[in-house]
Amino acid sequence: MDTAAFFSQNSKKAVGVVFAEAAEQHPAMAVMLNEAHGAFCDSLGLANGTSQDIEAFDGFTNTVAMFNSGVQKTGKGSPIALEMFNFHHHGQSDYIPSVAEQRLLMKSAPHINSIIGKLGGQPIDLSLDTWYWTSTEVKDNPNYQAWLCSSANGGIMETPKTESHKVRAIVKLNYPN
Repeated sequence: MDTAAFFSQNSKKAVGVVFAEAAEQHPAMAVMLNEAHGAFCDSLGLANGTSQDIEAFDGFTNTVAMFNSGVQKTGKGSPIALEMFNFHHHGQSDYIPSVAEQRLLMKSAPHINSIIGKLGGQPIDLSLDTWYWTSTEVKDNPNYQAWLCSSANGGIMETPKTESHKVRAIVKLNYPN
């Protein structure tokens, strides 16, 4: 639904904003209106089973792996992955973007932030010192580090997984042919 049609009706409530149309490399994607905050993993030394591929559009698969990496015996796992599965009461498949997906979101953020704000959401923080979690662990050190992505320029930084940072949920959109 385009913005003019959305703002002229009262029956539907927005939950996200499309930031990427479907392409050969990835499906269409939307970002949720609000962000979360937390640790990638609450225990150093625990690999969460992500692909570790910074060029893959595989955030959903990574988030599922993070969710499933929880150790029932100790209760340790990925707090932000657990939050994604409880983010919406309608059971949507929200997930943490991979490095590639987060970089695409950061490129789109200046263009969609005003729409996010008009819909009552929290615009993506584009200040120079803002970093968002991706769902991608560092290939050479998956037990201890995952990638953060800069909202200012899309740069990535290896970071201990127990640090608390912002995370922005996204969803895949499947359009009928």
